[in-house]
Amino acid sequence: MKLFEFEGVELFRQEGIPVPDSALVTSPEEAQAKAKAIGLPVVLKAQVLTGGRYLAGGVDTAETLADVLTVSRRILGSSIRGLPVHRLLVAPKIETAKELYLAITLDDYNGTPLAIVSTEGGVSINTTAQERAETVVSRHISISQGLEFTEARQMCYQVGLRGQAITDVAGILTALYQVFRKNDAILAEINPLVRTSHGDYFA
Repeated sequence: MKLFEFEGVELFRQEGIPVPDSALVTSPEEAQAKAKAIGLPVVLKAQVLTGGRYLAGGVDTAETLADVLTVSRRILGSSIRGLPVHRLLVAPKIETAKELYLAITLDDYNGTPLAIVSTEGGVSINTTAQERAETVVSRHISISQGLEFTEARQMCYQVGLRGQAITDVAGILTALYQVFRKNDAILAEINPLVRTSHGDYFA
């Protein structure tokens, strides 16, 4: 079963993974009211069960309240890969200093969980692994022991993170494993994990 983004956000929040304030809306007027409450600028994201939303025009930024109306009217009622858009997620636009990729997935070959960390977020992990393999680290996880914090730290160090970033990202990766385990998931990923200029992280 696939989850909508807003459902995934709630699971992340429950495990202590930092996520920005957001609101689910079904009309342009509601989007405008939520954007005013959250604070401009905001990002409006179509809630459909498919990838490629950005390229299909299902994700856009609004700098003003008038923009919120214009953008939400365009996205709501449109279709992305044949799926009609009835709901939007309104979230603050975050100034990004760095994007990373984190995932816990199931290795089909041996049936064990696989943790993945990459310093190249926001793009396809398959493309990154093929073109810039040195930016990706993966490790099989013991089903009985789970992903230990020391293992997560080692992965972060291997991929080139240093200082406080190792501890911060390792903590998020171990929390992501809990999301994966508790929900019997095949894949739990954060793409991208955003680091701000202040050193904060948001899924």
